[in-house]
Amino acid sequence: MVQGDPHPIAKYRVNGPLSNLQEFKAAFQCKDDAPMVRQGADRCEVW
Repeated sequence: MVQGDPHPIAKYRVNGPLSNLQEFKAAFQCKDDAPMVRQGADRCEVW
């Protein structure tokens, strides 16, 4: 599936972008060590 389907796997299509957003963390009151919160070098920020 990874090599033949041009779309990302569903898990990463949703969890990947959301785990970078501080707004997501605040809205759902996620702790810093929650799996859906990326920290440090793992976090991607464009703006």
